[in-house]
Amino acid sequence: MSSPSPETDNRIAAVFGSKSAAESLASELVKSADVSEQRINVIAPKDHEFNRKLEGSSQKIGKRMLKDHIIWGIGGLTFGAVVAGILVSFGPELTRQNPVFTFIALISPGIFSGLFISGLLSLRPDHDMTNEQVRSAAQKGEWTVVVSLDDSDSKESILNKIRSAQPVKII
Repeated sequence: MSSPSPETDNRIAAVFGSKSAAESLASELVKSADVSEQRINVIAPKDHEFNRKLEGSSQKIGKRMLKDHIIWGIGGLTFGAVVAGILVSFGPELTRQNPVFTFIALISPGIFSGLFISGLLSLRPDHDMTNEQVRSAAQKGEWTVVVSLDDSDSKESILNKIRSAQPVKII
């Protein structure tokens, strides 16, 4: 399943007191840490594109949510059908005499549970801490550089570059 776990926020954010310091770090990361410009966002105080810069395209998020809901919904349906099948085959007399009602009674909550779990995971609780701290920095008039890491990036190398820029805070 492609749903996130609480440890998967693959972003690092550095808070700066000035625009020049934030832009300097962004250009340094592109030059020396081999991070593409598309994965670095500089968020200004009162930035009109705050949400897009922090979370990315809402179209991508929507596609991921749809895919997750389909997968978890089908998983719930399958689980409910398997349990109903077992009860109809080996269960108490009531479930063996009423297979249609048994399947309806177990598939419905199976689908609901799968969709509910998918909805909870779509909230992206792994991003909450970073998002709130970046939002707080923007409200204080600070500039933030957000770097989205991928599997090939050396997190330690990027963190060293960020530390050398002496940010107010690293998130």
